[in-house]
Amino acid sequence: MMKITKKITRLRLDARQPDEYIVKGLVSAEPDYKISLLINRKFKISLKHADPLAVTTENGEPLLFSRYSSAQPDSEITYTLISNRNDSKNHLLRKFKNVDYIFVVHDPDSMLRQDELSTGLRDLETVTAIFSIDPHSIKDKNIGYLIH
Repeated sequence: MMKITKKITRLRLDARQPDEYIVKGLVSAEPDYKISLLINRKFKISLKHADPLAVTTENGEPLLFSRYSSAQPDSEITYTLISNRNDSKNHLLRKFKNVDYIFVVHDPDSMLRQDELSTGLRDLETVTAIFSIDPHSIKDKNIGYLIH
């Protein structure tokens, strides 16, 4: 009598959820340290000056963009404020030349609502405009530096 063996099919399920990012473009004439202070007060977070974001151009020239970052100890939400312009007037995201700062919220649990974030940022007296930026629809190679 011949023994019949069943073919085993193995499936691998990825139980991780994709990281969630909220990216906002801010227009303001204020310097980065003042914007970070206003955001800290408004959202009760602690943006602190961090190492600048280093981007290398096609010809190998390094460009530095100021960065403020805050990781909340009681949650997994991370806030980052990055200047879209550096000292030599280069833009991090060239498509958004009218944007002065990029505010990135990494919220893996998606607890933060985009409309609440936009309303809070709009309430800042020195912010003149806010843009929602969809990082998946931007073709700029520098977007990878924002959402890592």
